[in-house]
Amino acid sequence: FNTDLVQSMIIKEFKRLYLDRRIPAEDIQVIVPMRTRGNVSCRALNEILQNIVNPGQSKKEVYMTYVENGSKYTVKYKPNDRIIVIKNNYHAEGLDGKDKQIFNGNLGTIKDISEDVMIVDIADAGEVVLPKDQWYDIQLAYAITVHKKQGDSVPYAIVGLDTSAYTLLSRE
Repeated sequence: FNTDLVQSMIIKEFKRLYLDRRIPAEDIQVIVPMRTRGNVSCRALNEILQNIVNPGQSKKEVYMTYVENGSKYTVKYKPNDRIIVIKNNYHAEGLDGKDKQIFNGNLGTIKDISEDVMIVDIADAGEVVLPKDQWYDIQLAYAITVHKKQGDSVPYAIVGLDTSAYTLLSRE
């Protein structure tokens, strides 16, 4: 498969559901095998899907720079972005100051953000306050990996597969 073609088909189907059929974005999940490599990765798709679902600039947007496998990239976070927790936190702070537990794989939405704190509404946990040093424990979640989605359900799933994930496309 041509990765550009697969990416454009994923985007086309997402737009058909979200823009044409007016399915809420939280009811649509793009699922792909790879997190970082290629045009059909979470990293590549999340930026495109973020611009469809949560377009434009926000006075409250922040940028985080990540380094992964020797590669540096920047992610923009804004209020109303969908996120996924990627590390368990047994002592996340709720708005009431009490501890809340959030877990790897929990999905949520950014409610508010400043330069040093983010308020995130996490499914099954409610609103939690994440200081900047915990922002590396979340990622955009318009597109997530099959690994993160297993055991969960969503009304509309768009699954993207291409040959860049050849090592993951076997029975093993």
